[in-house]
Amino acid sequence: MYMILRFATGRRVDAILLSAARERMTVVIPDQEDTLEFSLVGNQWISECGSTVEIESVVADDPDDMGRIWCDEMRPLVATAVS
Repeated sequence: MYMILRFATGRRVDAILLSAARERMTVVIPDQEDTLEFSLVGNQWISECGSTVEIESVVADDPDDMGRIWCDEMRPLVATAVS
């Protein structure tokens, strides 16, 4: 599953979801040697090193795959710009 993640710094990255459960996910980001693991603490995804990340977008090839079960409980991120 393809994802766009946004880190607390505002940096956005493309990622591929490798595995997911209700409170844990593992992703791979292009040009990084290691996978990243995030845990859901309260309503925040937290990395192993303590940084937070928001899931901006998830795109699945097959809507009947296991990702759909995981995504059914996701809530959309709403971001607004103030000028």
